[in-house]
Order: sequence, then structure tokens, then C-alpha cells
Amino acid sequence: MAGTVGRDYLQVYRNGRWEPLLIKGVNLGISKPGAFPGEAKITKEEYFRWLQYIGAMGANAIRVYTIHPPAFYEALYEYNQIAKQPLYLFHGVWIDEGAMLRTKDVWAPEVNEAFRTDIRRTIDLVHGKARIPKRPGHAGGVYRYDLSPYVLGWIFGVEWDPDVVAATNEKHPKQGDYRGKYVYTKGASPFEAWLARVIDEAVAYETETYGWQRPVSFTNWVTTDLLRHPAEPFVKEDFVSVNPNVMYATHELQAGLFASYHIYPYYPDFFNREEKYVSYVDQRGERNSYAAYLHDMKAAHRMPILVAEFGVPSSRGMAHRNVHGKNQGFLSEQEQGTIDRELFEDIVHERMAGGLLFSWQDEWFKRTWNTMEYDSPNRRPFWLNAQTNEQHFGLLRFEPGPSAAAMIKVDGRKDDWTFNGIRPVWTEGKRALYVTSDEGYLYVRLDSRRITDRTMVYMAFDTIPHQGQSRLPGLSGVRTAGIDFALVIHGKQSARLLVDSYYDTFSFHYGKDPWAARFALHPGMKIMRQSCIFTEKSCI
Repeated sequence: MAGTVGRDYLQVYRNGRWEPLLIKGVNLGISKPGAFPGEAKITKEEYFRWLQYIGAMGANAIRVYTIHPPAFYEALYEYNQIAKQPLYLFHGVWIDEGAMLRTKDVWAPEVNEAFRTDIRRTIDLVHGKARIPKRPGHAGGVYRYDLSPYVLGWIFGVEWDPDVVAATNEKHPKQGDYRGKYVYTKGASPFEAWLARVIDEAVAYETETYGWQRPVSFTNWVTTDLLRHPAEPFVKEDFVSVNPNVMYATHELQAGLFASYHIYPYYPDFFNREEKYVSYVDQRGERNSYAAYLHDMKAAHRMPILVAEFGVPSSRGMAHRNVHGKNQGFLSEQEQGTIDRELFEDIVHERMAGGLLFSWQDEWFKRTWNTMEYDSPNRRPFWLNAQTNEQHFGLLRFEPGPSAAAMIKVDGRKDDWTFNGIRPVWTEGKRALYVTSDEGYLYVRLDSRRITDRTMVYMAFDTIPHQGQSRLPGLSGVRTAGIDFALVIHGKQSARLLVDSYYDTFSFHYGKDPWAARFALHPGMKIMRQSCIFTEKSCI
């Protein structure tokens, strides 16, 4: 066995005995800037370098969600041959979410059979016995490296859509408990019985084909946990459960079962509303709804719980707020690091089996619900969106480059502009305007005469023709042809970026007159809206 399950922790065999191992790891995605994840463009050299960084920061585990190209397994094998401490692998198997959402039935052949095939294929490849044809959107190739001693656990599936779980249960009311050679259930729903069968077949295949076992689990999340949350305002977040407690290992499965959940501090909303969570006092003496939830989850499970995803992003944009400040975005990198550390401390204090931080690297292809309508889905991997929090979870940040613009530092110095040969677009005496851009940002440099604390500088931006503000705030005598943004610089220490209210996405979605805003943005209409007001977008 590569590992086994203890009371609170997973265990590895060292020094002639089974020892508990607190999991300290990261989730490793399959993408990098400039490519969609299905293109599998990460090189072996990049994988190896990242594994060195991950090991150097004290991690002992990584998790992947799906099959990576052979380069990943080669790099991990070679790294573990020279590392003082190996990096253990938790391997996932993705399910065809499109087919699952379309059929709303995991027992449907197009869902079930494809998932079982991918599980067997993944088991083969970690034993170095797979040749996988390359398909669009999937990694493939020849897998020769035997990683089986380092695979500490299986985590099958995805965050289960509650509608799919409920629909599966309704479509198969006569499906009773499952009893297999390695896994059986007591009081399982049809969906849970299906999961138990999938797990049992996976264990059987690896045991009988390769003579190996390892701890096994399935992906779960707060939305389908086994607890009830009366303060949750959205029905879909708390109306069906996928309960690992209904699954049991037979004596044939010596490695055992564990639970794995994705748990973030800001979602769902009951983290901010459940009184016993909001008022819970943690080991630091601080109120902490995240620690409170972990405490309840630990008490409710009879097996170890791995927090398979946790973390916060360092994006400029925010998608959810946490009552204690652990928000989904609008955080600096320093704030992100502090919160991530505290979340892991909570995981350890509440005796979870450990945690896998989401994520190792930033992923530019990701989208967020409150920004995805405002960019092209076919172009997302090619530019960095500071407003989209899903692109900024990584410990490893990707900066735009290597263009000349990417070398610009916003520090008030001219050297980088001069060195990169960026010429002014406008000059008048000692005044000059420089503009450049890269995959993430627009850079503007303004040279002017002596600036005092009373100096006011206005810079207007027109991004959509035939609409926008006709006046600048504070300059009643100045008329414009229609502007969407205004940068107002007050002296050397203060600046504000203002955005016209119809252009602001929050006003667009949630303003008092949303339909008027939609009409104003219609590409076929040429409307000059002079009645709108500028609102403050951000402070510098």
C-alpha cells in the first residue's frame, strides 16, 4: 500500500511503521498563460522547476484534477528521486460535466461509462502502463514512469451540482444500497450508491491488476455537505447532500476511505449568517466562521477529512465577501498570504487531515460570474484580468511579458520608459504624454511642470464611441465628445479613477434603472447620455 487511513490523518509507512502525515500541499492546474488548459502546454522543465519551489516551501503533497501530459509524471518521478522528502500525489479523475449537466443523471451511460474508462486509464498511467491517444481538450501520450509509490490517494469527480444529485435520486428511486468487494453503503441515496460503485470498481481494478491499494475519496464541497444550514438564504446551496459517512470499507480495502471537501471562507452565504458560526471564537481568540464550520464538520464525520481546496485570491475585483474579512478578492498579495496561513492554521487546529491550497499557479483562462459577460471567452488565456478573482488564487504569479511594456514599473521614475524606447504620443513644451500597454495593463506617463499639493490633473478616456459623459467633474467649462473614465490626480499623493455609472458593471447589473443602462450600452445605438453621473471606481 502507498498509504492508509488512520483516525484523524492519512498515514505513510516510514521507519518500519505506519506514521500519521499532516497533508501540507497545493493544487496544481494544467494551464499557463497563452494557452487553454486542454492544450497541455506546460513543459517538463517548468513542471520540474515548480516542484522544486513547492518542495522548498515545505509542502509534502500536490493534487492534480485530471490527466496531465507525460512531462508532469516524468518531472515528479525525477524530482522524488533526488528530493530529501518526496512530494506525494493526490490524483483526481475529471467527469464530463457537459454530459452530466445535460442528462442530469450520473447513471446515464454517456456519463458513467466515460468516467469509469478515465478512472482505469488514470490508474494505468500512474503505474507507467498507459498509452493515451491525444484528443482535443485532453492530455495524452506515452506514460512510462511508475509513480505508484508516491500516489497517496485518489480523489474522484468534481464539485457535484445539486440539481444533478437531486435529479439522479429522483430518476432511480429503486436503487438501493451498494455492496461490493471493497466498498459498501448503508442508507445511501442513488447518487451515493453510484459513487460507491465507482470507487469499488476503481479499487478492484488497481488491486487485481497491479496489486496496489491507496486511500480513496471523492470530491465534495460545502454545497453538498452532510450538514444542515438553516441560515443559508439560497435553497440550491443546502437542499441535497452527498454523504461520505454512508460508505464503508470492507476488510478487503485495507487502505481505507477518507472525505475530501473544497472549503472556502466566503461561500456559501451561511458563513456570514449562521449565528453560531459568526460568533465562534477560534484558537487566536478571534471570531471565525471558517473555523466554526471546520469544527462542526470534524464532529460529523467518522473518517479523516482532507480540505482539498482552500484559499483566497489577490485580485482587484471581488465576488464574495466574508464577514471576517476573508473575502473572495479585493486583497493584496500580503493579505492573501496572511489569510491563507490563518486558514491552514484553522485546518490544523480543528484536526483535519490537512489542506491543499488552491492554487499553485495563477490561471488566466479562468472566469468569474460578475465579470465573464465583459470579455471574450476565446481570448481569456491571453490576457490578465485584474477584476477576475479566479485568475489570482496562485502562489505563483504570472506577470505580463516579455514585451517592452511589461518592463514598465509604476514607480514615478522615467528610466524604464527611456530604456525601452517608448516615445511620447503628445508633447507641448515641457509637457509630454506617454502611453503603452501589455497583456495586463494600460500604462500612462505624464510629464508636466512642477506639481504641488494643490495641482489638479485630469485625464479622460473614451473607450466606446458615441456615448459617455460630456463634462469632467469639477471642470464645468470643459466639454468633451463623450468619455467613459476620468483619472483625477490631486497633487503627488492622491488620485481617483472615476467611471461613468452606465459603464460600471455593478450599476449595470444592480442599478435603479438597469434596463436604461442596457439600452445605453446597445452597440447599435448612438446615444449621448448626459444625465449619468461619475462614480468612484477605485482609490490609489
